[in-house]
Amino acid sequence: MDRLRHFLGKAPDGREIYRYRLPDERYHELRRYLRESLRSGLGSTSRENQALFCVFSAEWWRREHECGPWSWEGIRGALGLGGEPYTAIARAAESGLDLLKRPVLRSERGDRRWLVTLACEGGLPLRRLDVEGARLRAYFRDVLEHLEALGMTGGE
Repeated sequence: MDRLRHFLGKAPDGREIYRYRLPDERYHELRRYLRESLRSGLGSTSRENQALFCVFSAEWWRREHECGPWSWEGIRGALGLGGEPYTAIARAAESGLDLLKRPVLRSERGDRRWLVTLACEGGLPLRRLDVEGARLRAYFRDVLEHLEALGMTGGE
């Protein structure tokens, strides 16, 4: 758990992944670490590395995903896991989210949604906001102004 603490800044406590506020330098360090550590695949790595895979995936989604269909391809490419089977990714996500004390989102039919869960765990997708541009910025500005008018600030 030492490596997980190193990247998160503390032991996992059940909060959403975005709330650990991984700095840019730690994100890049995590990418390098996982590219090296996962050379033999997700299925043969430690539970701690599976949790780090979840942290990276959530952060990648927030920082890197711009548009297009939701898929594992960008994350696989970033970590050099191009041939990694979906079953290994699903098992790693399950184990990693469990260690991080995070629930898995499910479809209406009850299917577990690993990628959707990790995308949501990452918080607002910054690249997507850049692509969508002014409309989203105006929307969030209006929301913040409305909250301010109600007397609500960052502590609520």
